[in-house]
Amino acid sequence: LILLLQFHPTKTQHKPTIFLSPPGIGLADKATEWKDKYGPVFTMYLGSKPTVVISSIEALTEAYMTRGDDFANKSHSVSLDAVTENGKNIAFADLSEGLKFRRKNVMQVWPAAFTDSHITHTLSDVFFAGVDTTRHTLAWIFLYLALNPDVQRKVQAEIDDIVGDAVPGREHRPGLVSRNNDVVHSGCYTRSSGIEHTPTLQLLLPPTKYTFQLMGYDIPAKTEIMVNQYAILRDPNHWDQPESFVPGRYLDKDGGKLTLKPKSWIPFSIGQRSCV
Repeated sequence: LILLLQFHPTKTQHKPTIFLSPPGIGLADKATEWKDKYGPVFTMYLGSKPTVVISSIEALTEAYMTRGDDFANKSHSVSLDAVTENGKNIAFADLSEGLKFRRKNVMQVWPAAFTDSHITHTLSDVFFAGVDTTRHTLAWIFLYLALNPDVQRKVQAEIDDIVGDAVPGREHRPGLVSRNNDVVHSGCYTRSSGIEHTPTLQLLLPPTKYTFQLMGYDIPAKTEIMVNQYAILRDPNHWDQPESFVPGRYLDKDGGKLTLKPKSWIPFSIGQRSCV
């Protein structure tokens, strides 16, 4: 059960509303419901902490891109600082020249400037982010293909046609990504499955150090910032049939190539702290 106090973030605070989450109703679902009622920027209390929830790509762009430096650090806790040796990884380190250097070189040869601790914690980030997310995405892909047999048949037919009885390899990729089919490309399924339909709220940022405005709202100092990616990835202002599994939405009008990344497709976040 989740106990929340929620109110609209204006200069004149409204009377808080207590929300006791019933079974089956997650925080992402409730936050999305509040976004529809109060708008893309609202405040709720997580326990005693005031937390501003960002629920639209426009608000997120203003926060992460226009005011990127103000939103580039991470929250700290005794446990996280202990586990990461005070931010010697990438995921929970504050913005610094050292962090920029580690992000730039994470997939290259480890430079001598990296300490053993930096290497250990950064490799931990890479394996966690690369293995766990891939596993979950594949699980959602298989689930949605099972629930949509018409799409599954098209995928199977395409694989049979291009790969045949061979073991799938890189040599088959050009044939798969150039097919004139309305549901081609593994990227369509990756984008359409878990990324769109997994309820996700990310608490990414530390308490604000000073009062500022976001989308015309006053954000008090010492306020946590949370991004409701679930709402952004299902925003009907940017997605046609957001509740439906439509992998073909990511193809161009001829159905032969992946389109450019949609503006509101932000599973890896945006700005200076986007996923490497």
